[in-house]
Amino acid sequence: MAEKESILIVDDSESTRRSLSLIFKKKGYETIAVETGREAISKVHERFFNVALLDIKLPDMEGIELIPLLKQMFPDIVIIMVTGHASLETAVQAMNEGASSYITKPLDIDEVLSTIEESLEKQHLVIENKRLLHELQRELAERRRIEEELRRHRDHLEEMVRERTAKLAEANFDLQREIVERKRAEEHTKASLREKELLLKEIHHRVNDNMQIISSMLSIQELQIKDEKAKKAFRESWNRIRSMALIHEKLYNSRDFSSIDFSEYVDSLLPDLFTTYAVSPDDINLKKNVSNVFLEINTAIPCGLIINELVSNSLKFAFPPGKKGEIVIDFISKNNTYVLTIGDNGKGFPDYLDFRKSEALGMQLVRLLCKKINGSISLDRSKGTVFKIVFKSDMDRG
Repeated sequence: MAEKESILIVDDSESTRRSLSLIFKKKGYETIAVETGREAISKVHERFFNVALLDIKLPDMEGIELIPLLKQMFPDIVIIMVTGHASLETAVQAMNEGASSYITKPLDIDEVLSTIEESLEKQHLVIENKRLLHELQRELAERRRIEEELRRHRDHLEEMVRERTAKLAEANFDLQREIVERKRAEEHTKASLREKELLLKEIHHRVNDNMQIISSMLSIQELQIKDEKAKKAFRESWNRIRSMALIHEKLYNSRDFSSIDFSEYVDSLLPDLFTTYAVSPDDINLKKNVSNVFLEINTAIPCGLIINELVSNSLKFAFPPGKKGEIVIDFISKNNTYVLTIGDNGKGFPDYLDFRKSEALGMQLVRLLCKKINGSISLDRSKGTVFKIVFKSDMDRG
């Protein structure tokens, strides 16, 4: 809520003070009336008045003498002089001392109110202009401060740019030199890598050749053996060597020496097993689900041998002569975990036999190979024979 505008009446006539006070209060002004100049000064010391209505003659001083005293305390106070006789000289003197207007007695109330309203409007404009001028000066001062600060920042940034440019030029020179050195090192590394790839390829080739020689020697030796049990052992050894040699053959023919496509490997391994045990694919159906499985050599060889042993067992023992059946190989990889499932729907693994304690060479090899890849093995006898091997990827095994 806005404060009431206030009027100070300074007049030695009690009737004038009382009548003006009543009129001003009815108009909504806050009004205080005093008789002497000293009382007026005391009241102005206590608070601000918008308007001071001064009689030209006061008991203790001239009204004109009071003008500069009030103006000194409140420069924006509106002072209206009231006198009982018209004098141009007195009016000019009052205006020179700081009075805003001049009225004569007997007072015309409408003239008094009109003069007060006009003086208050002027006062509001003056105060508003001063406020705007003050804000403008403050904004100008703030702008000068900001401009000075921006200038300092600009000078600082320019210095930083000069320093940074010099450092970048130096860094660019070092970078160009490093690029040349890296290109030389890269060429050297590529040459070294080509040499190592050729060497690794030659190693796989020679290992494969040596295993083929061993395989051929076993085949020749088998022809000279009359004992069927010994022949069987030679044939199984030949299959194991063949499964390992096939890994090196795949790596030799691959562009990537770090891993092989195990699906292609299985496709190459299984036909030899069917041939070895004289089993027709028309009698025993082979279902294979091996996709997107790539293994490095230290895992591929154990997995290949495990498949060789378990599929060989299925071909030898699961199906009586003339009995049709199915062998399933399922190999999947998910979340760095491999699951290899090898099973058949034949007569099943004997209930009395614990595969974890079996002394048969094939089962001993399977257990040792699972251990080598840190895998677990389980057997499901509910529908024939199904072995499941679970192990982590090479990276997770460290």
